[in-house]
Amino acid sequence: MLISIITPIYNAEKYLEECLQSILRQTWTDFELLLIDNNSNDRSVEICRQYMQRDPRIKLYHCQKPGASAARNYGLSQAKGDFVAFIDADDWVEPNHLENLVGPGLGKTDITFTNAFISYDLQLAEEEVSGEACDRIFAQLRRQTFFGWTWNKIFNREIIERHAIRFNEGMRLHEDELFTAEYCQYVNHVRVSNLKTYHYRILNTSVMRSKMPKEEKLSCYRRLYKMYSRLDRENRYLTIRVHLSHCCNMLRHCWKPDDIRLALMYVYPAYEEYRNIVQPEFLRDDRDRKVARRSPWVFRFHNGVWIWIASKIINI
Repeated sequence: MLISIITPIYNAEKYLEECLQSILRQTWTDFELLLIDNNSNDRSVEICRQYMQRDPRIKLYHCQKPGASAARNYGLSQAKGDFVAFIDADDWVEPNHLENLVGPGLGKTDITFTNAFISYDLQLAEEEVSGEACDRIFAQLRRQTFFGWTWNKIFNREIIERHAIRFNEGMRLHEDELFTAEYCQYVNHVRVSNLKTYHYRILNTSVMRSKMPKEEKLSCYRRLYKMYSRLDRENRYLTIRVHLSHCCNMLRHCWKPDDIRLALMYVYPAYEEYRNIVQPEFLRDDRDRKVARRSPWVFRFHNGVWIWIASKIINI
């Protein structure tokens, strides 16, 4: 069973060799490694070529479109494997990473979630389920922020190609989560492993994301909600909870009239959707209860002071 590993590369010379060496040490040897250069101007391409000469399983491609989503899509178009895994060029994996993703089912699973070494510790319940129980697993993983990443999963390429699932190249925020959410609509068998086999390196990308226009951020959150609305009620609730929280936070920090008007356009429908969908049994952790307590207050506050100010400034 061939696994296609897709690794987007952009100026990754600092960490690239560590990543490649960890992949070549895999106990599961039936894989192809697709290195997708994304217009690097450092030694990344040179390093890739050196490793290509050592191992015929490594292939190097050049993607002219900027962005990790475009690079991943290019990799998907070249993939030949039965399953697809994504490994970022600045991360590294344990020798049993692929073997853990494949699991004992040897291909019967549509998607496998595995644990990872990151800056905080998460505990995942070892489970393997089919059918309607998959939505319950998705909700549990989303509560632990473990759902959206693509690097801790293995995907069935037949599902990807049959439904033409690709990364949204117009999104710079949560594009991997949108891909995962779209894919999971068609999943009928899920396996969760608590074994930590992926080392995720946290880099300083917060500055870049903080400069994103508010309209672009809100649009990304809205696309996610629309995608999750196709899953069960609890997953829709989790999405609108996060969406509402982001909208309220953004509104609190809006001072320019255009930003206030934009945020208000998103807060109103978000709060109404939240009120219609929330149920007591959903309020399982502190984050759920915090949003439940805070949202009505924020909404009333903005209905009062902020809406009055906004109406005077921008005639809404």
